[in-house]
Amino acid sequence: MQRHTNVIAELPGREKPEEIVVAGAHLDSWHIGTRATDNAANCAVLLEAMRILKALDLLLRRTVRVALWAGHERGVQGIAGLRESDRPVDA
Repeated sequence: MQRHTNVIAELPGREKPEEIVVAGAHLDSWHIGTRATDNAANCAVLLEAMRILKALDLLLRRTVRVALWAGHERGVQGIAGLRESDRPVDA
């Protein structure tokens, strides 16, 4: 199994920080995929959403976490590793 690097961004909540709102996308594509729409566009949307939330300096009730994982096109290895290493992401 290849090793993959996941990217995690988090804005802590103030009232219920243990409750986590998660949004995710995968960083990799494959040669016959649709390239940017598989899944780079979603990665960009999530990064922009986090940038906006941070810039607005909102007092978030719950923690907001974005997870961008690699290895999706190789048997969802990245998200499996994320779930093993970071239990709050489990659905």
